[in-house]
Amino acid sequence: MTIKVTGEYRGDVKNGDRRLQIIWDRLITPYDVVVQLQSPTTDRLGASGITGKVDNRWGLRIGSALLVSIMSDALNIAGKNSKSADVIVESDTADTSNDIAKKILEKNIDLSPIIYLREGEMINIYVADDIDLSSVYNARQLGY
Repeated sequence: MTIKVTGEYRGDVKNGDRRLQIIWDRLITPYDVVVQLQSPTTDRLGASGITGKVDNRWGLRIGSALLVSIMSDALNIAGKNSKSADVIVESDTADTSNDIAKKILEKNIDLSPIIYLREGEMINIYVADDIDLSSVYNARQLGY
């Protein structure tokens, strides 16, 4: 017998975040009873969210910065080594290449980290409200 729980995670992970925030929408029992939850995931100590392996994507960020630096240096060196009319045409190309490299850097510098969770990770759900199952089960008051 399996209980299924459905939910959504907050995808706007920011730099410095170490936890993935998940809100569970509903719980479905083996008898097809659906319980609305709207409850967050917690860790074993009750802190909101669940921790995982964080990939800050430093390689992509640093790679973009290096690309901008190398392109700028290479084009500056090429322009200084030649004084001919061909350099005027190439300087426009250099400016365009620098602009493209800077746009790539601006786009990649604010990349959100990725938080990986282990498959089969045990999680806890903080049930925010009382769950009333009296309408589902024929509850009878016992006379003592």
